[in-house]
Amino acid sequence: MNSRRNCGATMLVVLAVIGVSAVVLAYATESMVDHHRQARLRHEHRQCRLLSEAALARAELQLASSAEYSGETWQVAAADSGLAQDALVLIEVKTSEGGEPMVIATTQYPATGPRRVTHTEQRGGK
Repeated sequence: MNSRRNCGATMLVVLAVIGVSAVVLAYATESMVDHHRQARLRHEHRQCRLLSEAALARAELQLASSAEYSGETWQVAAADSGLAQDALVLIEVKTSEGGEPMVIATTQYPATGPRRVTHTEQRGGK
């Protein structure tokens, strides 16, 4: 009878250890998924910032060659740029209160999908 009790107690201890291990494993998996998601989001924010800065430089070059330049929608293809996904940049040129051109670049990365990151940079218009 004692051996049956010991066997039952051992079985309960094993089940408890398995249960605790499953909870720890689930928590570790969730933590890794969250870390990966945050790293991807930081990367996408950085890509947006860099693309917005490149768009401002692009607009400055266009303005230097033509005062009529009013902006554009710049579609950045992943295949041509080395990005993981396509990006979309809206470049607007407005006139500031002081009469100088003000360039606004708004980037969406990736260009499509439910989880897009948007970043806006502005230059000029003093």
